[in-house]
Amino acid sequence: MATDLSSAFSAFLSICDDHQLLRLTRFYMEQLEQAIEEGVEGLGLMLTGKDHFTGRMYHRVTELAEKGNRAGASRLLLDLVMEKGSGAQRMMWQSFVKLHHHLPELSRILNEIRERGDGQFAYMDTERGLSEVPAHLKDVEDEKRRLLKALRYLSESQNRGLAQAALESVEKLSFSGMTLTPTDCAVLSRVIGLCDTIKHLDLTACDIQCKGIQWLDPVLHKCQELQLGENKLGDSGVKLLSAALRNPECKIQQLLLINVGLTDSGAKNLVSSLGPNRSLKELDLQANSLTDQSVPALHHLIRTHPSLEWIHLWYNDFSKFNEMELRSLEGFRPGLNISL
Repeated sequence: MATDLSSAFSAFLSICDDHQLLRLTRFYMEQLEQAIEEGVEGLGLMLTGKDHFTGRMYHRVTELAEKGNRAGASRLLLDLVMEKGSGAQRMMWQSFVKLHHHLPELSRILNEIRERGDGQFAYMDTERGLSEVPAHLKDVEDEKRRLLKALRYLSESQNRGLAQAALESVEKLSFSGMTLTPTDCAVLSRVIGLCDTIKHLDLTACDIQCKGIQWLDPVLHKCQELQLGENKLGDSGVKLLSAALRNPECKIQQLLLINVGLTDSGAKNLVSSLGPNRSLKELDLQANSLTDQSVPALHHLIRTHPSLEWIHLWYNDFSKFNEMELRSLEGFRPGLNISL
């Protein structure tokens, strides 16, 4: 069975391009965090042996595990793999095959993917129709649409008590991969404005543009984790976030702006808006269009922002010299991490 799974999964990975692999990893991220907890040291060692991890990275992961924080160790390992790019992601999935005998949940995930084959990617490819989506993923899509419909009813009621009662146990709203219209964004804005429980808002790859952000902007400061990656925001869309980041009551701790079309000019405006901010801990600017021109602004942000713990800058267009310059700032403050 192990050989069959290994061969089948290797063949499965061979048909994935980098974009599909990225979306596959993100789709299973939460399940993987739990599935690899008991084997996190072995997985870290495999990645180190294949030169996808440095000794320092491996030490950080195992140190958490040794302190009993295995959940934190698995989360950190996955974050580091995502930062290292598609090569590390492929090696991680290949390493899963070697570990799955000892990790039942991991074995279940691999077999689930193997059984569904490349149909998994129909859901992840926004250019394909819903008719190509496997049944279990179509259920996920339908569930998101039912949730949005329910939120629309709450929005129209404008009843704060009703909204708070209905959402009192809901901390996360995720519409990742589902196209949201400006009207949908207006619904989300009104509902989040009516209650104070929503801490995590995941709008990754929802085709949100400036108009959608305009509707959401008045309430974004209430969220602790804000995922807006893979939307065509551009500099103007990111600039609209300034009001939320400058808000004295801003609670945003994690801001993910992966592949949103941010340029040097937009990065400078973003850094400026973060001047009065005291909540942000993690800023993800991976896969944008940043060059050496934005380095002075990023340098200033890293040195002066009091709560920033992690900034992700992978897949931008910095020179080697400026990469080294930015990375050297990691020692400026204990606990500061700069991913390049």
